[in-house]
Amino acid sequence: MDKKETNGEILKEDSPKEEVKKSHKGYLPAEETTKLFQQKQQRSFRTAPILLCIGLIAGGFLGLQLNNNLQCPKGMVKGEAVEISGKTWVPYDEPLVNVIVLEDKNCQECNFDGIIKQIKQGLVPTLSIQKVDISSAKGQDLIKKFGIKSLPCFVFDKKIEKITNFDQVSKAFKKNDDLYLLNTGMVGIKAVKFLETPQVRADDAQKGPEDAPITIIEISDYQCPYSKKGNSTLRKVFEKYPGKIKLVFKNMPLGFHKNAQKAAEAAECAGDQGKFWEMHDVLFENQKNLEISDLKNYAKNLGLDTVKFNQCLDSGKFKEKIDAQIKEAKDFGITGTPGFFINDRFLGGAYPLEEFTKIIDEMLEK
Repeated sequence: MDKKETNGEILKEDSPKEEVKKSHKGYLPAEETTKLFQQKQQRSFRTAPILLCIGLIAGGFLGLQLNNNLQCPKGMVKGEAVEISGKTWVPYDEPLVNVIVLEDKNCQECNFDGIIKQIKQGLVPTLSIQKVDISSAKGQDLIKKFGIKSLPCFVFDKKIEKITNFDQVSKAFKKNDDLYLLNTGMVGIKAVKFLETPQVRADDAQKGPEDAPITIIEISDYQCPYSKKGNSTLRKVFEKYPGKIKLVFKNMPLGFHKNAQKAAEAAECAGDQGKFWEMHDVLFENQKNLEISDLKNYAKNLGLDTVKFNQCLDSGKFKEKIDAQIKEAKDFGITGTPGFFINDRFLGGAYPLEEFTKIIDEMLEK
């Protein structure tokens, strides 16, 4: 699957032996941190035996006071680790950041603990996690507030602004009031479940019965070799399910494919003369020859009115439409091609026929 370069900094894993700075903001256990916060999400701070307390002592340390009244040692220094009751405690120079993780109880694939662990290791080691179901009032409010379209989804509170590297990663967040939504697509986190699918518009290229039980929305790039493989697979899908599939094509020319944008415009210009799919097939078949002169020659070979076609291509008539399709794909967290929405399911990449068949058969059986 072709992808844009993403900011891997956010998800990189730091060595567990790396020295940490002395903190006046907080101490957290270096071991079993995930377990600690999972316990905290299940009980409110008012009733939990784990309480945050502020110790106004030399250096002004913040400790976690356990129900047995153990407190983090005073005056810990950089790199120092202390074992208490089988747990190792180290100081962090980060605030305690609250994050809401949207989840779907009906989605078997929607376990995001591994991603949360990566975020802790690479961005915020001091996370307080609250899991909220998408069907709840709070979940629906967040979906509406940010226009959330997919899971996983992570919404941080205002304290995220105080983390050490926020200036470097701030572009990966969308702010609304005092909350910050992480742009998962920008940092390379793949969507597992989509809460909605792209809108099918009247001017989108499409073929197949209007009332077909299966709608496949293809998001593709004519210069992407994986998109070419995906297109070949779709032909087999149509052969296997005659009359059952409606195909909708949306453009997503990637920036590092220098001829992809004009190739997409060429297909749209051919569509102006009723031959979108013919040009679509020619472009994929001749993927290594997509210069402007090649595109105009293909139009001639397809019997198009070359004067109208050339004028359409040279003027960039469909550039705005294609740019809107690119933005739409990005809004859904899609950063590479090809991508396929099969009704409400998504496949990101050039999957084999068997994968399409498995999904389609399950849907047809319902």
